Amino acid sequence: MVRINKQWYQRRVRGISECDVDININNTVGIKNSFLLKSISLVDERIAPLIITIKAWAKAQDINSAFQGTLSSYLLVSMVMYFLQTGLSPPLLPPLRQYVDTLQSVNVNTQLQSLQPAKFIKFQVRNKEQLGEVLVKFFQFWARKLRQNKIFSVYTAQEQIRTYNKPFLDTSAYVLCVEEPFLKDNIARAVRGEQFKTVKQKFQQACDKIKDIATFEELFEE
Repeated sequence: MVRINKQWYQRRVRGISECDVDININNTVGIKNSFLLKSISLVDERIAPLIITIKAWAKAQDINSAFQGTLSSYLLVSMVMYFLQTGLSPPLLPPLRQYVDTLQSVNVNTQLQSLQPAKFIKFQVRNKEQLGEVLVKFFQFWARKLRQNKIFSVYTAQEQIRTYNKPFLDTSAYVLCVEEPFLKDNIARAVRGEQFKTVKQKFQQACDKIKDIATFEELFEE
């Protein structure tokens, strides 16, 4: 069992200077997506610290940069969501189809303000695992999945065999396919071949290391 240090987590959350921000200009899909991600973070108290922890781990491993051909922050969040949908029993998140379809018809200027993130996703959480257990299973889950040639969808909470015949989502140019729920394109399109090998190695190393570490901080060491 890996215990997450509360003070470490609070330093990450409260260290405002370490936070990245996005500026949105006339991108209604981005606004709806931000609302959806906020709603997801409120489904269960374990979700937000899990995402922050995994992003911090990826940054420490130097695999959190779409510009450098590794994992963007949005891709990491999507990987967490897919794991919470399909990698736990019972799951921590439902398929997003119903909620994405609802938001697609919402006017961001006149209707979105009336929706409450805390009440938007109606899902009864039955999973009682500790945050440390969920973290361990996340690394184990993706260490396996990254070796499989699949399309992973948070929209349907399902995976498909790749056919390489879907423009913008599944072509031979992409080494990893994670479907964006609103636009249905590939969130992982920036991930490149050599860097993808590094990503897979880092996930496997985390699986190997997590069995033996005594403190949570050791997971972040090279």
